[in-house]
Amino acid sequence: HSNFEDFDTGEKLPENLDKDDPKTTQMLQDIQKKQIQFVKSISGFDYVSNLQFGNLDNKPGWMGQHNTEWITQGALDFINSAKKSKKPFYLHLANSMPHSPDIIKSIRQENKYTLGGKLESYLTCHPPRQTIIDRLKKAGLDTTGPIASINAGTLYLDDQLAAIRKTLEEQGLADN
Repeated sequence: HSNFEDFDTGEKLPENLDKDDPKTTQMLQDIQKKQIQFVKSISGFDYVSNLQFGNLDNKPGWMGQHNTEWITQGALDFINSAKKSKKPFYLHLANSMPHSPDIIKSIRQENKYTLGGKLESYLTCHPPRQTIIDRLKKAGLDTTGPIASINAGTLYLDDQLAAIRKTLEEQGLADN
Protein backbone atom coordinates (compact mmCIF):
# COMPACT_ATOMS: atom_id res chain seq x y z
CA HIS A 1 0.00 0.00 0.00
CA SER A 2 1.08 3.53 -0.65
CA ASN A 3 -1.34 5.10 1.84
CA PHE A 4 -2.51 7.86 -0.47
CA GLU A 5 -5.73 9.43 0.65
CA ASP A 6 -8.73 7.92 -1.08
CA PHE A 7 -9.43 9.63 -4.38
CA ASP A 8 -12.92 9.63 -5.80
CA THR A 9 -13.12 10.32 -9.52
CA GLY A 10 -16.86 10.76 -9.20
CA GLU A 11 -17.36 7.74 -11.46
CA LYS A 12 -19.48 4.90 -10.16
CA LEU A 13 -18.69 1.71 -12.02
CA PRO A 14 -21.69 -0.52 -12.63
CA GLU A 15 -21.42 -4.19 -11.71
CA ASN A 16 -22.26 -5.39 -15.22
CA LEU A 17 -19.70 -3.51 -17.34
CA ASP A 18 -18.99 -5.27 -20.62
CA LYS A 19 -15.23 -5.81 -20.56
CA ASP A 20 -15.11 -6.01 -24.37
CA ASP A 21 -17.03 -2.79 -25.00
CA PRO A 22 -14.77 0.01 -26.31
CA LYS A 23 -16.82 2.46 -24.19
CA THR A 24 -15.78 0.54 -21.07
CA THR A 25 -12.13 0.74 -22.11
CA GLN A 26 -12.42 4.47 -22.76
CA MET A 27 -14.09 5.04 -19.38
CA LEU A 28 -11.39 3.04 -17.57
CA GLN A 29 -8.63 4.88 -19.44
CA ASP A 30 -10.17 8.23 -18.45
CA ILE A 31 -10.40 7.18 -14.80
CA GLN A 32 -6.82 5.86 -14.93
CA LYS A 33 -5.57 9.22 -16.27
CA LYS A 34 -7.31 11.10 -13.44
CA GLN A 35 -5.89 8.75 -10.82
CA ILE A 36 -2.38 8.96 -12.29
CA GLN A 37 -2.50 12.76 -12.29
CA PHE A 38 -3.67 12.71 -8.67
CA VAL A 39 -0.84 10.40 -7.55
CA LYS A 40 1.72 12.47 -9.45
CA SER A 41 0.44 15.65 -7.81
CA ILE A 42 0.75 14.35 -4.25
CA SER A 43 3.76 12.03 -4.60
CA GLY A 44 6.23 14.05 -6.62
CA PHE A 45 6.74 11.08 -8.97
CA ASP A 46 7.47 11.96 -12.59
CA TYR A 47 6.23 8.61 -13.86
CA VAL A 48 3.10 6.76 -12.77
CA SER A 49 1.43 4.02 -14.79
CA ASN A 50 -0.71 0.91 -14.52
CA LEU A 51 -2.21 2.16 -11.32
CA GLN A 52 -4.46 0.03 -9.19
CA PHE A 53 -6.15 2.56 -6.97
CA GLY A 54 -7.79 1.22 -3.83
CA ASN A 55 -8.59 -2.29 -2.77
CA LEU A 56 -9.75 -4.77 -5.38
CA ASP A 57 -12.57 -5.93 -3.10
CA ASN A 58 -14.25 -2.59 -3.84
CA LYS A 59 -14.18 -3.07 -7.62
CA PRO A 60 -17.14 -4.63 -9.43
CA GLY A 61 -17.00 -8.00 -11.20
CA TRP A 62 -14.00 -8.78 -13.39
CA MET A 63 -12.22 -5.58 -12.29
CA GLY A 64 -11.98 -6.94 -8.75
CA GLN A 65 -9.28 -9.44 -9.70
CA HIS A 66 -5.50 -9.30 -9.38
CA ASN A 67 -3.61 -8.46 -12.56
CA THR A 68 0.01 -8.55 -11.48
CA GLU A 69 1.24 -8.80 -15.07
CA TRP A 70 -0.29 -5.38 -15.77
CA ILE A 71 1.42 -3.87 -12.71
CA THR A 72 4.68 -5.59 -13.71
CA GLN A 73 4.45 -4.26 -17.26
CA GLY A 74 4.16 -0.73 -15.89
CA ALA A 75 7.32 -1.30 -13.85
CA LEU A 76 9.19 -2.73 -16.86
CA ASP A 77 8.13 0.20 -19.04
CA PHE A 78 9.39 2.56 -16.34
CA ILE A 79 12.77 0.78 -16.08
CA ASN A 80 13.18 0.90 -19.84
CA SER A 81 12.38 4.62 -19.94
CA ALA A 82 14.68 5.29 -16.97
CA LYS A 83 17.55 3.57 -18.80
CA LYS A 84 17.04 5.88 -21.78
CA SER A 85 17.09 8.99 -19.57
CA LYS A 86 20.40 7.89 -17.99
CA LYS A 87 19.34 9.50 -14.68
CA PRO A 88 19.14 7.74 -11.33
CA PHE A 89 15.67 6.36 -10.63
CA TYR A 90 13.51 4.93 -7.91
CA LEU A 91 10.89 2.28 -8.67
CA HIS A 92 7.95 2.31 -6.26
CA LEU A 93 5.83 -0.75 -6.95
CA ALA A 94 2.78 -1.19 -4.71
CA ASN A 95 1.24 -4.57 -5.33
CA SER A 96 -2.09 -6.17 -4.50
CA MET A 97 -0.54 -9.52 -3.59
CA PRO A 98 -1.16 -11.55 -1.50
CA HIS A 99 -4.28 -9.73 -0.26
CA SER A 100 -7.79 -10.71 -1.18
CA PRO A 101 -9.60 -11.34 -3.44
CA ASP A 102 -8.84 -15.00 -3.97
CA ILE A 103 -5.75 -15.29 -6.14
CA ILE A 104 -6.74 -18.71 -7.47
CA LYS A 105 -9.86 -17.08 -8.91
CA SER A 106 -7.79 -14.22 -10.33
CA ILE A 107 -5.35 -16.45 -12.21
CA ARG A 108 -8.30 -17.92 -14.11
CA GLN A 109 -9.06 -14.48 -15.58
CA GLU A 110 -7.50 -13.12 -18.77
CA ASN A 111 -4.70 -10.60 -18.18
CA LYS A 112 -5.64 -8.33 -21.08
CA TYR A 113 -8.54 -6.94 -19.02
CA THR A 114 -7.11 -4.25 -16.76
CA LEU A 115 -8.18 -1.32 -14.63
CA GLY A 116 -6.87 0.80 -17.49
CA GLY A 117 -9.13 -0.88 -20.04
CA LYS A 118 -8.87 -3.83 -22.40
CA LEU A 119 -5.44 -4.34 -23.94
CA GLU A 120 -4.96 -5.32 -27.58
CA SER A 121 -3.06 -8.47 -26.62
CA TYR A 122 -2.20 -10.59 -23.63
CA LEU A 123 0.68 -9.57 -21.39
CA THR A 124 3.67 -11.92 -21.59
CA CYS A 125 6.02 -10.49 -18.96
CA HIS A 126 5.25 -13.44 -16.60
CA PRO A 127 5.01 -17.15 -17.26
CA PRO A 128 1.42 -18.00 -18.29
CA ARG A 129 -1.03 -17.83 -15.39
CA GLN A 130 -2.22 -21.35 -16.14
CA THR A 131 1.19 -22.68 -15.03
CA ILE A 132 0.89 -21.37 -11.47
CA ILE A 133 -1.21 -24.27 -10.19
CA ASP A 134 0.98 -26.84 -11.98
CA ARG A 135 4.16 -25.30 -10.55
CA LEU A 136 2.65 -25.30 -7.04
CA LYS A 137 1.65 -28.96 -7.38
CA LYS A 138 5.12 -29.85 -8.66
CA ALA A 139 6.60 -28.18 -5.57
CA GLY A 140 4.23 -30.14 -3.32
CA LEU A 141 2.35 -27.04 -2.18
CA ASP A 142 -1.35 -26.70 -1.40
CA THR A 143 -3.49 -25.80 -4.43
CA THR A 144 -6.98 -26.47 -3.08
CA GLY A 145 -6.96 -25.85 0.67
CA PRO A 146 -7.08 -22.74 2.81
CA ILE A 147 -3.49 -21.73 2.03
CA ALA A 148 -3.71 -22.25 -1.76
CA SER A 149 -4.42 -18.58 -2.51
CA ILE A 150 -1.40 -17.47 -0.47
CA ASN A 151 0.83 -20.00 -2.25
CA ALA A 152 -0.43 -18.83 -5.65
CA GLY A 153 0.06 -15.19 -4.68
CA THR A 154 3.60 -15.82 -3.50
CA LEU A 155 4.49 -17.57 -6.76
CA TYR A 156 2.81 -14.75 -8.71
CA LEU A 157 5.05 -12.28 -6.82
CA ASP A 158 8.11 -14.42 -7.56
CA ASP A 159 7.23 -14.20 -11.25
CA GLN A 160 6.90 -10.43 -10.95
CA LEU A 161 10.27 -10.03 -9.24
CA ALA A 162 11.91 -12.35 -11.78
CA ALA A 163 10.59 -10.20 -14.65
CA ILE A 164 11.85 -7.01 -12.99
CA ARG A 165 15.25 -8.52 -12.23
CA LYS A 166 15.55 -9.83 -15.80
CA THR A 167 14.80 -6.37 -17.20
CA LEU A 168 17.31 -4.73 -14.86
CA GLU A 169 19.93 -7.26 -16.00
CA GLU A 170 19.08 -6.75 -19.68
CA GLN A 171 19.41 -2.98 -19.23
CA GLY A 172 22.74 -3.35 -17.42
CA LEU A 173 21.23 -1.93 -14.22
CA ALA A 174 21.13 -4.96 -11.92
CA ASP A 175 24.30 -3.99 -10.05
CA ASN A 176 23.52 -0.28 -9.91
